[in-house]
Amino acid sequence: MTYKQKQLLQNTTPERSKNRHRGFTFIEVMVVITIIGLLSTFVGVYLLDSTEEAKTNTTKTQIRSLETALDIYRLHNSRYPTSEQGLKSLLSIPEVGLIPKNWNGPYIRSTKVPGDSWGNPFRYISNNGRDFEIVSLGADGANGGTDLDTDISCSTYDNSSYTLTDVYYGNSTFVAVGSSGRILTSSDGTSWDNRSSGTTSNLIGVTYGNNKFFVMPSLMDNGTSTVLTSSNGTSWTSTSATCSTCDNSSYTLTDVTYKE
Repeated sequence: MTYKQKQLLQNTTPERSKNRHRGFTFIEVMVVITIIGLLSTFVGVYLLDSTEEAKTNTTKTQIRSLETALDIYRLHNSRYPTSEQGLKSLLSIPEVGLIPKNWNGPYIRSTKVPGDSWGNPFRYISNNGRDFEIVSLGADGANGGTDLDTDISCSTYDNSSYTLTDVYYGNSTFVAVGSSGRILTSSDGTSWDNRSSGTTSNLIGVTYGNNKFFVMPSLMDNGTSTVLTSSNGTSWTSTSATCSTCDNSSYTLTDVTYKE
């Protein structure tokens, strides 16, 4: 190796070594950490939403399973359990109300009545033994709500025909009423749920005012009647209504409306 070649090698080697051992600057490290943090946040939110959506779907599946069990119960006993008898009638023969003579359960493969995916018991309503409603109150465990807190319900109908007499839209809900105490609700006017009104009277009109739905039956007898009220269209309360200026005759009502 000539002297000139040695000089050239000595001049270039330190530069190569310097470039080879150059590390990341503090700013570059912080940029990478920030990017990783943002990605972790997005992934975490997505996984959380997916988990809650899975709970909703699981709850719907659980309701459908209970529906099937209740249908088999009715096949054996000619009626569904009452609200008082509840879903525990699927596990053991009821001890209150009309005791079924052909009970052949248990109708579900469990040692206890299942609840929804949030650990809350299902609300079961059946006033006449011909239809029922199963309700989960959603993630918040309270009536109403939106998104994941929305109540999840599944109602069944018997094969009878019902005459609907009125429909009203308020509080983002359609409410339709009709014969035999029938109340139907819908958020879009296409898919309807059966709501138990607790009465078998023919309902003639529905309106919305003072942040409540009001439903009237067709008959006022001796100046008294029953008004059904609900803030959300799901749960209904019966309230006695009186007319102080009416005589003791019976009246057939045809509609109800609310005016400020």
